Amino acid sequence: MKCAQAEKWLAEKALGLITPVSAAALAGHLAECPDCRRLAEEMTAAAAALREPAAAAVPPFLADRIVQLARERQNQARRMHSGIKWLTALAGAAAVAAFLFLVPRYFPTPAPVMSAEEVLKAYSDDFSALGWLDEGEENMTFDYGNYGIPEELSQYMI
Repeated sequence: MKCAQAEKWLAEKALGLITPVSAAALAGHLAECPDCRRLAEEMTAAAAALREPAAAAVPPFLADRIVQLARERQNQARRMHSGIKWLTALAGAAAVAAFLFLVPRYFPTPAPVMSAEEVLKAYSDDFSALGWLDEGEENMTFDYGNYGIPEELSQYMI
């Protein structure tokens, strides 16, 4: 076997692609050729080095920088969360204010309904309390006719 063929099979062996027949022939050549044995050792060492992950040297400042970035992200998240809380509270207050403003507008409470007699009785009580009525006027009845309003229309008046 020639050394050129042995070099080709050494490369295949280092990559794990050599066939069993070629591996047997290569082993015989390596037993006889010291140059190919030395090359086989170098190729085996190089292939082993390529299979292992390289241990990267970590700069000393890198760990501090990673911790600093993590703290910045955490603080940023806290600020964002705080802003969201305030925004939620503001939206809730706006909803309550809108409710308090719109409900009375669209759903007004009905005014108390009083009959004409109840209104006149309330006026009479107020006049009596203020001393505006003379003696004997407490029992007087109200008549729209005294004010020139016809009897037919008085039913529509309070």
